[in-house]
Amino acid sequence: MNYSGLLVACKPGCFSQALEAVSAISGAEVHQKQEEASRFIVVVEAPSVTEETEIFKSISALDSVMDVSLLVHHFEESAEINPLDNFEKLTQ
Repeated sequence: MNYSGLLVACKPGCFSQALEAVSAISGAEVHQKQEEASRFIVVVEAPSVTEETEIFKSISALDSVMDVSLLVHHFEESAEINPLDNFEKLTQ
């Protein structure tokens, strides 16, 4: 699973519109909001980097959004997948 933290900067006068639009995107969850600064933090959760990137692009393409910055990215492997197991099998 992939997790990213994004900083979304809204166009002037578009904070509520951007907040509503981003909140409607599956895989995106709005967290800290700073209406006076016209920005907020979004956590994106997706099973692949490709899907995560599509969510990022969807947010960036919103008319009410001025800029989206990636603050942090984290990849967490599924408990069912252990790359060391595969490596051990390949080296035997």
